[in-house]
Amino acid sequence: MPLLLKEELAPTVRLGLWQISEQTSDFLCRFSQLEVVAQRYKNEGRRLQKLAAYALLYAMTGDEGAVIKHDERGKPLLNLSRDFFFTPQGRAMKNLQISVSDTKGFVAIMLGERRVGVDIEYMSDRVARVASRFMREDELVTSIEAMLVHWSAKETVYKYFSEEDLLYNEMRLAPFTLQNEGIVETDNLKSGLRIPVVYRVSKDYVLTYAFQNS
Repeated sequence: MPLLLKEELAPTVRLGLWQISEQTSDFLCRFSQLEVVAQRYKNEGRRLQKLAAYALLYAMTGDEGAVIKHDERGKPLLNLSRDFFFTPQGRAMKNLQISVSDTKGFVAIMLGERRVGVDIEYMSDRVARVASRFMREDELVTSIEAMLVHWSAKETVYKYFSEEDLLYNEMRLAPFTLQNEGIVETDNLKSGLRIPVVYRVSKDYVLTYAFQNS
């Protein structure tokens, strides 16, 4: 099964990562209610991304009836078929917020009883061609990986503060030394708040996430 990661980051905060493959469809074939989801997408790649999100959600919750909906702004909302589920540590999770991100070959999900945000970007130099769209003049990078961290971290912060509809130039990453895993302090210049965004860099993707401290 292409489940790459299922991790408890903090009490009532969980992170999952799924590698998309044809096995995703096979894994979900017994969930008849997902036929409706699959039929909405003509593009096979997009269809697999959406199905992979449900495969990962099931792997994280064990809830075959869970549904991902969206509000008027497009923010994902999670509807479980029961009031709560238990983590492997025996902790009950309920009233969950959800953040979802997909990219070429991967889907990431964060669940939490607090504010959460996650983003994943596949490793590619394509980011250099669109850097002017999301990089500020006072943000400096020296590699494709660092550029991807900037892009992904801002996507995470945008989702974290979803009600503010932040623009890229309204977010600013503090200088950081790129490592395989680290934390970059990120400013919401609109509200004056700063939050730590965790990043993970692999040969295949950059993953970033943030969650509200208890």
